[in-house]
Parts: sequence; structure tokens; C-alpha cells
Amino acid sequence: MHPGFVGHRAPATISRRGTGYVPTHGRREGLGIWSYIRGLSVSQWLLLSYPVVIRMVSRSRAPEEAFAVDTSAMVQVAFTALCGAYVCARLLGRRGNLHAILARRPMIWLLLYGVLGIVSALWSERPDFTLYRAVELTIFLILSVDAMAKARDLTTMVRFQMIFAAIVIALGMLVPSGLTIAGMHSSEVPGTVAGVIFVGLLVRGPIWRLLYLAVLAAVVLGTSAGTFVSIAIGLGIMLVSLRGRWAGVGAILLAGVIGVGAANNFDFDHYMFWGKSESDIRTGSGRLLVWEWVLREKISQKPMLGYGFGVGETLARMSDPTVSTLQMMHMHSASMSALANLGVVGLLLLLLFLLDIWRSSWKLSRARAGPAILGAMVTVCANSQLIASVTSTMSVGAIGHCLLFSTIAVASYTVAVWAKAVPARGAATAEGTGTAALTRTASLGAPAGGQRP
Repeated sequence: MHPGFVGHRAPATISRRGTGYVPTHGRREGLGIWSYIRGLSVSQWLLLSYPVVIRMVSRSRAPEEAFAVDTSAMVQVAFTALCGAYVCARLLGRRGNLHAILARRPMIWLLLYGVLGIVSALWSERPDFTLYRAVELTIFLILSVDAMAKARDLTTMVRFQMIFAAIVIALGMLVPSGLTIAGMHSSEVPGTVAGVIFVGLLVRGPIWRLLYLAVLAAVVLGTSAGTFVSIAIGLGIMLVSLRGRWAGVGAILLAGVIGVGAANNFDFDHYMFWGKSESDIRTGSGRLLVWEWVLREKISQKPMLGYGFGVGETLARMSDPTVSTLQMMHMHSASMSALANLGVVGLLLLLLFLLDIWRSSWKLSRARAGPAILGAMVTVCANSQLIASVTSTMSVGAIGHCLLFSTIAVASYTVAVWAKAVPARGAATAEGTGTAALTRTASLGAPAGGQRP
């Protein structure tokens, strides 16, 4: 039986509008990666191009150059303008699932966060910088939702995330580091691709399995303590969320690993916090010291609406030298980014989003793919508190996280569509039937009216 939402064996198809490769036939599951790539939509190609463009124009910046507009910045602006033109065309075009997904929970909270970021140009010290960065965030949020909405099933969505992860790994780890552990550790790649460790289990085919192993190796070699801890939390949640008898098996397995390790004096900290000193572990590699200073000295002055999107991020570069010499280029935390950029209001929007994405993931856990989705979501949300994410200025990490969130949003939308197609027999019955429909159908492109494709 095919993993994910797919239960029956329908022929594979290629959609003319986006990635429509539906590998539901057993003999076609092993079709090559090039067959998949030929069906990519414009939004998907733009997202895959982002890490390439960033790598081509990236350069080291001193803290005082935060607002400098050089050739590198101009290239990024031009690329963002291209993406923005396509997003406008999509939003002004024929109404479809994109509008519906953006207008409902959980994605509505991130969209409102982006809108608030645009409005924050009114009180920002650098309105030009704030306006650009907030518009950029909103554009790539919509692109991510559109890319996943155009996929025809869960497997196709996951495959796109795997290709994006492969590009990020190649550009963010192999090229600059020369295959050294130290270079891999210093990159943001592990946190960007951590969710694929879970959802990648849903994809079959030899090439895709090799790609999955490459992602797994990149995360392990990245030796990111925050990513390791996040994956451990996600794995625990995934195991206990298994349905029926498997929930007990998962809980026993989790307890067994911890119990055997403790009985044999296995040094979990040594491997979870690879190469970290006790001081690094205690202070989150200096993050806690910077956050404490920012909260005490800066955010307390503008608590409600923050310093303006993007400008609040720069506060991390001005830590108290008597406490810490660390100057972070950004806040390294979704919560701190929201608070510094848009104050308590921005943090509230983030919390509402996290609450709804958790609810959506938990509802999806009744489908066979659900536990993997839930584990990926927990891992990414936990790791987002230690790296750049969807509340910060745009980065490959933000796109990687947003792709997973968009997958959950699209799947939740599909559940709602199928539930509406069920005769009125109570909300619980309709919801359960909608979730079961995800297991039976091979398509996430159900008509908005809820009719069976």
C-alpha cells in the first residue's frame, strides 16, 4: 500500500499545472527524479532558485552594514520583484484553493504577521528596509503555499521538500565547507531540513531513498545540538501518536531506549550536544545571554509593536560586551524575532499559528501519514526557537519550515473539503470521514465543492 494519504492504486499522471506526478501505481513508484522535475510549477521553480541566488550573491557583512544596499542586495531585490510579480498574477487570477488555504487557519496567522510587518514600516527607524523585508516574507509565504497546493498528493509535496533540501545541502554544506565537519556544523542546513527526516519516510523509490539518506547524513554530520534535541522531541511525539496497538508499541520503544541508555550510563549529552562545553549548553551557545540583554534593554522600551519588521532582528548584533562578546546576525529564534520585530502583537500571532498548526497536525495523525507529519511539525517548531524561521527576515530556513507548514495547511484544507461532502451526520462523523478520505484518495486537488474527482 502506498504511504501517505493514498490508499488505492490509480494510474500515475502528469499535471499541466504544477507538479502532477502521482506515483500511486506500484510499478511506477520508482520513476526517476527527472520525471518529477519536468512537472514542476513556476512557484516551485522560484522556490528552488532562491538558495541558488542567495549563494551566488552572498557575502560576509559587518554588523554596521546591516542596511547597506550593494550589488548583492540589488540582485536579491530584483529576484524578489520577479517572485512578487508571479504572486500577484496568481492572486489576481482565477480564484482557487490558494485563496482558500491562505484565508483559513493555520496560514491566516502567518499572512497577518506579514501584513503587520508591512504596516510596521510606519514606526520603523528604517521604513524602506522594513517594507522590503516584510513584502519579501509575504511573497515567499504565498509562494510556499502555492507550491504545495499545486502538488496532487502528499508524496509529491514531500518529494519537493526533499529536492529543496538536497539543493540547500549542496549549496550550504558541501560547497563552502569542503566536506569538513566544522563547516557543516556552522551552517543552518540541519535545522532547515530536519522535518524531512520524518516526512521523507513516506516516499518510496530507490532514488528518493538515496536522497533521503543524504538528508539524514547531512543532519547527522551537521552536529547541530538544537536540531538533535528537536528531532528527539519530534521522534518521541511521533511514537506516542501512533494509533491503536502501535501507540503502545511506540511508547514502549521510546521508554526502552531511554531506560537501556540510562542503565548502561549512556552519555546522551555527549552526542546530543556534540562538541559543546558545559557553558555552551547552559547558555545556548550564547543565545540566552543575548536574548536576556535584548529583553531587558531594548524590547522593554517598545513592547507592544516592536521596532519594525527586520529592524528588530538587528538588536541581536548589539549585545552587552561585558556579558557576552557574541554578536548574532539575527535573533536565532522565531519567538524572539516576533517579539523584537512586531512586539507582543507579533508574538501573539505566532502563538496562534503554533496552536493551530499543532491542532491541524494532531487531526491529521489519524491518517497513516499523520504520525510522520506530527513528528516533523514538532521538530521544526522546536528547532525554530534556535534558528531563523518564518518570523525572521527571509532565509532558506524560513522557506524550509514554511514548506512543511504549507503541507499541513493543504492537507487540513483537503480534510475540510471532504468533510463537507459527507451528508450531515454530525461534526465528528464528518471530520472523521474527511480524514479517512485522505487515506483513500490519491489526489489533494479535490474541487472546492467537495465533489469526488
